[in-house]
Amino acid sequence: MEEQSIEYGLGYRSVRKWWQKSLEQWDRVIVRLQRWNELSKQRRQLRELSDEQLKDIGLSRADVVRIAGNRWFWDDPVNRKEDLDQRYRYSDRGR
Repeated sequence: MEEQSIEYGLGYRSVRKWWQKSLEQWDRVIVRLQRWNELSKQRRQLRELSDEQLKDIGLSRADVVRIAGNRWFWDDPVNRKEDLDQRYRYSDRGR
């Protein structure tokens, strides 16, 4: 009987560990889907801005095409370590 309880205990721990890893993987998937959704919304909103609004924020239509045009929703510049111009990067240096 002692042997069975030891085997049960080891099996329970391994199943629990597997379950925790599975949940962590699902969490990463959900975070990635949320990021893709946010990127898609931001790009759509940027493309919908008028030329006057773009001028107010210092962008041209060509900048919008380069930043948001013809990109897939999963094309994340942060993950690709894309070399963006300094004016498109957030920086605390000037503050």
